[in-house]
Amino acid sequence: MSPAPTPARWPAEAIWQAVAPLLPGFTVEVLPSIDSTSTELMRRARNGRLEPTLLVAEEQTAGRGRLGRQWHTGAYEGTGMVPALTFSLGLPLAPREWAGLSLAVGVSVAESLQPALPGADGGQPRILLKWPNDLWLQDGRKLGGILVETASLAGAPGEPRYVVIGIGLNVLPVLTQGLSTPPACLREVDSTLTAASALQRIALPLVQTLLGFAEHGFAPFQARFAQRDLLAGRGVTLSDGTQGTAHGVAEDGALLVHTARGMQAITSAEISVGLLQGWGLGPASESEPQRLEQQIEPQNLRLLPPGGQGPASAQPARAAATTPDEPPACLQAGMFDARQAEALRQAAAQLPAGSWSLEPVQAAGRWMVYLGRFPDEEAVARKRAELRALKVDYDRPGAALEPGLSLGRYSTEEGAQRALGQLAGQGVRKARVVQERTDTPGYTLRLPAVSGAQRAHIDATLQPALAGKALRPCG
Repeated sequence: MSPAPTPARWPAEAIWQAVAPLLPGFTVEVLPSIDSTSTELMRRARNGRLEPTLLVAEEQTAGRGRLGRQWHTGAYEGTGMVPALTFSLGLPLAPREWAGLSLAVGVSVAESLQPALPGADGGQPRILLKWPNDLWLQDGRKLGGILVETASLAGAPGEPRYVVIGIGLNVLPVLTQGLSTPPACLREVDSTLTAASALQRIALPLVQTLLGFAEHGFAPFQARFAQRDLLAGRGVTLSDGTQGTAHGVAEDGALLVHTARGMQAITSAEISVGLLQGWGLGPASESEPQRLEQQIEPQNLRLLPPGGQGPASAQPARAAATTPDEPPACLQAGMFDARQAEALRQAAAQLPAGSWSLEPVQAAGRWMVYLGRFPDEEAVARKRAELRALKVDYDRPGAALEPGLSLGRYSTEEGAQRALGQLAGQGVRKARVVQERTDTPGYTLRLPAVSGAQRAHIDATLQPALAGKALRPCG
């Protein structure tokens, strides 16, 4: 008789101890089987159960992926091994802007699983991010996906919403038939990973990411997303046949696509993998909508096969940028400092008088949870060791506050004070809140009435002076 399989051992207690100081009332639940972890947390939210919860399932019988598609998982029968990590994290959250949340989550998960990205030519698997919700290996095989959903709590604008982050990752090789190219799995990246150890790597950084996103939005994650951007530099086509090249993402998480009409900011899209298929890689089709109410402008975007053309016929795309058939729209970009504004003013002088304006704005100050000043770098090193033992992140505070350590930057003093209280609960002593930056003046470019026929000329005129910022609809 063969021995009974050893059940998976989940680090629920360790995760709870690490996260509870950040999320009062936090709980961890591990279930042997459920229809869908995300569906369950949304059910609870609708019934008034709004506590922060990490819900893990060893098997999902009706997991939901993009466009409501079914996603099933199950253990290797009779082995006790869990081949896929499927979990959802639910908590109340009130970010200033929701746009880009799934991208920030993707950055957190990818960095937790592979902190150092191997070189492109090193032969090692690289975890990349496919806008807006997927994790892929660089060889064109999907590793996992992210689904973000929210439920209203009080219904008032600006009030917290209950957000559910659902994540599914293949851990062991997928035992399936009928696929010419099998999906990727985490064992290809790290042969020691199990579903349980992967969860322990992901959980705390994911919570820290969500709290950071609530304070700062997507902008601090933009450069980190760019390091793993699967689409950057690749040819794509919109569903109306417009072709272009993906140029990364904007500060709000929008996909930037350069077309003959100029740069377009795509706020949500379904992206298929025609390019990867042209290389003999990838499954038949993939897609990903943003499932947030703030991102309800779906476009159909398709990657071009090498040397190929876009689809002969398709439904019209509803792009963020104006098209010749649309009425004039208000566009804006910014903010810009005084030097950037002067360069932009000179470029915009080529446009018709009255068609644009540079409006003064004020950027709110920034606050820091700060430790220091220390007498010397040796004292800083000792404090770093203490913080590592407490599992508290830190970085350098900037020249004006050296030698010292920053434990987080916040857009309001109140946010910094809340973080200070959470850090005190983790055992951090002698930290304090300081103002890192006072309110900063700047400028926003505003074009109140841009027609589709004007857009290409405006893009060509202003693009060199926009300092990497995209024109977007006025808000």
